This record gives sequence, C-alpha cells and structure tokens, in this order.
Amino acid sequence: MTKDNFCVAPWMHLHVINDGRAFPCCQTPLEDKHAYGNVRETAIHDILNSTKAKGMRKDMLTGVPLPSSCERCTSKEKHGFGSMRTGMNQKWLPQVQDEVDATHADGTIDNPVIKNWDYRFSNFCNLACPTCGPLFSTQWHADYKKLFPDYPITEKALVDLKDADLFWSDFSKYANHAKEIHIAGGEPFMMPENNKVLTALEQEENYDIAIRYSTNCTVLKQGKENILDRLQKFSYIHLSCSVDAAGDAFEYIRYKGKWDVVLNNLKEIRQSGHNYWIHPTVSILNIFRITELHEELWNADIIPAKRVHYNADGTGAEFHIENYWVDRMHFNPLFVPEYYSMTIMPAHLKEQAADKITTYGKRLEKEHSIPFHGWQALIDFMYQADDSHLYDEFLSKTHNLDKLRGNDFYKINKEFK
Repeated sequence: MTKDNFCVAPWMHLHVINDGRAFPCCQTPLEDKHAYGNVRETAIHDILNSTKAKGMRKDMLTGVPLPSSCERCTSKEKHGFGSMRTGMNQKWLPQVQDEVDATHADGTIDNPVIKNWDYRFSNFCNLACPTCGPLFSTQWHADYKKLFPDYPITEKALVDLKDADLFWSDFSKYANHAKEIHIAGGEPFMMPENNKVLTALEQEENYDIAIRYSTNCTVLKQGKENILDRLQKFSYIHLSCSVDAAGDAFEYIRYKGKWDVVLNNLKEIRQSGHNYWIHPTVSILNIFRITELHEELWNADIIPAKRVHYNADGTGAEFHIENYWVDRMHFNPLFVPEYYSMTIMPAHLKEQAADKITTYGKRLEKEHSIPFHGWQALIDFMYQADDSHLYDEFLSKTHNLDKLRGNDFYKINKEFK
C-alpha cells in the first residue's frame, strides 16, 4: 500500500443514489460496472463485501494502481485541486487503520461499519441545469423526452428510495454508527426523505453526527420550518452551495432558479453560523463568468478572507488565508457530460478565458492576499487536454436546448459569438 494507490473509502464509506445503486464514492462514474450492488435488492453488509468492494480493497493493499473509476480524483490532484481521496485519507484513515490492518487477503472485512454515508435519496428538484439530467432532476424529465425521444427513460419523473424497504431497514441499523452523513439530490431541502433522516436522528438524540448538504440554495424551508433553524441542534453542519454564476448567467445555468432569491438565501446562510462553501461546477457554460460570480459574492461579504463564524463568547472557527480555496470557494471542474467541459474550447477561447481569470486573480492576490493557485488550477485543468473535437457537438446540443427553453447561450457568453 502506498499513498498514491490507496483510498480509505472502501473501508468506511458508501455512496447510494436514488435508483438504489451503491458506489465506492460520489466521484465514481455512475456506470453499472463500477457499482457494488443495489440497496433495493442486497443488504448493506453484503454490498460492502461484494466482489467489486473486496477487489478494490485487495488491489489497494497489494499495490495495484488505482482503477479508472478513480480518475476524477487523480486528475484533480494532478492539476492542483483538492480531491475527495486525499481529503478522506487525511480525515478517516487514522480512525479506521485497525480495520484496514485486519482486512482479509481477499479483501473481506468483518463487521463493516459505515462511518461516512453519502445519499442521493431522490431526484426531486426544482431546477433543470443543462449539465444535469433526469436521473438527478425531476424537472429534466419532460425536456429529455423531447430532446432524445429514442433514448430510454423512466416512465415517471420521480426516481427515489421511498419504497426501498430493505434499504431503510439497513439505514436504521447503520446510521447511528455513522460519524458523518452527506445528503444531496435532487435538492435535499425539498425531499421528504431529508425530514425522515433528521427525524430519525432526533429521536435517537444523535446530535453529534456531522451532516453535510449539497444544495442549490433556492429553498431554505421544508414545509413551514426554516431548515437552517432546525439544523442548529446538530454539532456540525456544512452546506456546499452549488452556485455557478451570478445574475442572468445564474438563471441560464441553474434553469428555473432566480438569482435574487439565491443571493438572499446565501446571505441568510452567512448569518446562520453554519459552515459553508461556494461550490461552483466550472464548465464551458460559466468559465467566462466565474470571476464575476466571485466578485459579486465577495462584495456581498459571503466569501470574505476572514473568520465568519463566531460563538456568543466571541470565539469561532479559525480562518487561514492559504485555505481560502477550500473554506470559501471550492471549484468543481465538470467531467461529464464531456461536451460541457471547459477542455473542449478552441485555443483562442481558452486564451481569452485564461487572460481574464489571471487578471482578476492576480489583482485579488495583490489586494487581499488570496492565493492565486485556486485560479491557476482552473487554467491548468482547462489546458490539460484538447477536446475541441467536441465543440461542434456542444454548439448543436446547446442550440437545441436553448430553442426548447427559449434561452440564448450567446446572450450570457458574448465571447463565443
């Protein structure tokens, strides 16, 4: 085992999506060949000791290079981004080293315990982002049928785990042993399953568990209850705010969302005392708008280069400027669909984007000491490959989607005209 071919996730983590498939983590491509199994059909214990799971653990312990399913993490690491693999190893390996050491030669682990869950209970969502699709958004279902009439799709828009009795039975066994839960969607603050999970934790008075959400920040109430207020009783909450642009660009990319609503919600999150970061998915759709997003949120004091959380006694979470690109804004370069990746841009557009980002980033570094390396990682990722052969496909698919929705990509991205 070496640090370059090891990830702790197969020992203590599970990523379950709304159709029931279980994967090593959320960075794994959602293809059947990478799945451990399906929680609708198989008990969690057996999924954690499936042929796929045992094989991954065995390979990691015997020095086999990481598989292609780990490429998103290794690619991020290569270009200067933080990755889920390195973050999990740092945080969780000391806590499960005994379990790693006790792993059988074939990769089996006795009495597996999931310390970190990652759920996608449902695709119930109020947005239809171009880079998403019907698996993770109910709002995409009708458009997808019109755009791709010959492609198989579920009859109903909603795909969820509501009736997955075996899973919910296992959930009650495993959840209270977890140290951390990550809930995404769809939009988790709209899902009844989120209320079900919180109620179960409250009944067990399991308030020490850390809960992380990936949210589009369009809604902060579940029913009549403010979700931020309800979460105050838990010892650690973290909100990953999926906001990719500001103004009209936001409303194009986060289709059906309203920027003024989200900006006000971000301000409320800022004042709530909960931990959060802004987590833009960076693609060809917003590479020219990403500096404007940063500037607007900076001016609104949502992503300041200072401590933001204070307790009643004046203490609070420490802030270190070198961690700005983790604690405040955490870029997520898009991998799929490939025709939305910033790597598909022709050379002259890459050069324009790099110049704009560099000018803005260098000014921030000079005036506010925000390290430039966060911006440089974006530029490096953009230049990692020449995928411009996909550019025409992007233009064609964008034209068709814009025509269907009455939108105009060129209106928010004049650089492409």
